[in-house]
Amino acid sequence: MPSKATLNRRRLLAIAGAAAVAAAPPSARAQLPTVGGADGELFAAERRAAEARAQRDAFRSSNAYDGNIPDRLLDAEYVELDLIAATAPETLAGAAVKLRGVLEEQYILDGDPLSVGSLRQVLAVLEREIAPAAA
Repeated sequence: MPSKATLNRRRLLAIAGAAAVAAAPPSARAQLPTVGGADGELFAAERRAAEARAQRDAFRSSNAYDGNIPDRLLDAEYVELDLIAATAPETLAGAAVKLRGVLEEQYILDGDPLSVGSLRQVLAVLEREIAPAAA
């Protein structure tokens, strides 16, 4: 794992997004969508990330794909994954969303298959525990 953080497009987007929220007056921050509390935000971000991933995969399968994915397709998913990473869950269901977000980016854990396997086991327990509540 690299010892220093790299400044890439994704980090720049995350910094800019955090700065915009922090710079917003309290009245504007209060108008941010809060339906369902923090977990509602997590569920919505997970859904939007999946939609962005589907668009990226569809592009990859298209004739327009030349080995490069347009930044707008990558950025759409990264913004949602960063929101998931930054939002504290309120329930086990919210924790499962965050864990799925980490595992979606499992390249972060590449080189450590035990950690990935361990996290998948934790997710399986969470999803099993929340399944009756979701039904």
